Amino acid sequence: MEESVSNLLTHSRLATYRKCARREWHSYVEGWRAVVDGDALLDGALWHRGMEALWLAMRDGGDALDAALAAVGGRARDEWAQIRIEELLCGYHARWSGQTYRILDVEREFRTPLINPETFAASRTWRLAGKIDANIL
Repeated sequence: MEESVSNLLTHSRLATYRKCARREWHSYVEGWRAVVDGDALLDGALWHRGMEALWLAMRDGGDALDAALAAVGGRARDEWAQIRIEELLCGYHARWSGQTYRILDVEREFRTPLINPETFAASRTWRLAGKIDANIL
């Protein structure tokens, strides 16, 4: 099976389809995108950027909070959004920094066959795909 973006099923793609099949078609098959991203999407992308930097610094023995704040520094759409993301990262770090983790990977992409549960055969059309935010023990 030849793999392309159009035959990959991600969590986001499935959620879009459940909301509106036509929107899924336009977004994932035809490649349409909004001219301007919404505030929630921008905040979420910035949060993920900070969390990726935090987990990578924890894995590599660096200062996790400094790395997270540097990753998001000055990138928000306005002053209030910047402060909100920074404070959320500070709160997350304060709550979870005392834990001991073995960080295996961060933002790890995967692609795997979609298996029919009745026949155990792999789909000839679809593959599952996505990213694992942080793989920890």
